[in-house]
Amino acid sequence: MRATRAPIHHGDRIRVGSSEFVFFTGEDQGTGGAQSSGVGKQTASGTLTALFLDQGSGLPADPSGIGRMARDLSAFFKIANLVNSFQNVDMLQRESLGLISEVIPANQGAILLQSYAGEESNPPCMWTRDGEPKPDMVIREEWAQRAMWERCAIFGTASSAPAPDEHVLCVALVGVENILGVIYLTSPATSPPFGDDHVYFLSSVSRIVAILLENLLKLGSLQAENQRLRADIGADNLLGDSAAMSRVTDFIRRVAKGDSTVLLRGESGTGKELADRAIHTNSSRSSKPFVAINCAAIPKTLLESELFGHEKGAFTGAAATKKGKFETAEDGTLLLGEIGEMALLLQAKLLRVLQQREFERLGGTRLLPFNARVLAATNKNLEQAIKAGEFRQDL
Repeated sequence: MRATRAPIHHGDRIRVGSSEFVFFTGEDQGTGGAQSSGVGKQTASGTLTALFLDQGSGLPADPSGIGRMARDLSAFFKIANLVNSFQNVDMLQRESLGLISEVIPANQGAILLQSYAGEESNPPCMWTRDGEPKPDMVIREEWAQRAMWERCAIFGTASSAPAPDEHVLCVALVGVENILGVIYLTSPATSPPFGDDHVYFLSSVSRIVAILLENLLKLGSLQAENQRLRADIGADNLLGDSAAMSRVTDFIRRVAKGDSTVLLRGESGTGKELADRAIHTNSSRSSKPFVAINCAAIPKTLLESELFGHEKGAFTGAAATKKGKFETAEDGTLLLGEIGEMALLLQAKLLRVLQQREFERLGGTRLLPFNARVLAATNKNLEQAIKAGEFRQDL
């Protein structure tokens, strides 16, 4: 009962943390049946006794029990909040082991994920308290197998040659559909053994980690399957089964996996833009924008503004700020068609963008990041253009 101001009567109890104060007005110092150890302080109208109650009274007998429960609960909430932000399986495993170690006094730990039919096996994620990798960590497979078979926690002191004696705590990672693996923790035999409170905490945390791992593994499997389907489909809109076409489609599949700048050369009508689009479609940027610009179709005086964009008032007629192709491409792909027709001044600026991965709008002073992949195409003989001084050799 909340009371801002109230008289204290015989038998009233005031609880603060793990301590409970019981007020007595007479000679009777009974505690109402609660087993306790107390210290009394005499007041003007009675005795105020501080009690440390046992488990039967609803509070831990150990005065530090409330603090331990608060620590465990705080760590549990921290894990629940943080693990949802991880989008990578390896990062989720490493960070989870680190957060678990804030409560459980383990010296080493690992998360072992089992593989299923048709899937590659996942290497165990190792963790040590000092941060130094220790590849000699002994993982007793019989303990891990038993934890997964029985879907329970296995803990105790393990002793088997040639492995050293140590305390082991092993909890199964039980997902919605499958048992994913185990969380395996160890500590030296000279340290205190793992207790029931550690088992309960790890079992609760393992449920959260298992669900998130299961979702991330499914997402990774779907993404890999999507990439395989794209590869099976082949280059987008490219038809033909001749040896020459096979070389083209094979080139597109290989180069699409990387992030390097690509120059496609060929006569007009040979499908350079189709090949560029196929590279984008089969790359990891396929969900991002594909922005194409024909450098030969735009007057040289306007091409710079189209590529870099401009600030308001940068030149006559610039009534508002405009984003250029470098900016609208974002994290996608930018195709520079007929790049051989680009003026030398713009070639120098383009070279700087490719090297520094940043640019400025016309009339602007702020550097903007450039994260798109650049594909270029031309039907011009660049070797002759370099000799004639029409194209930069470094570009």
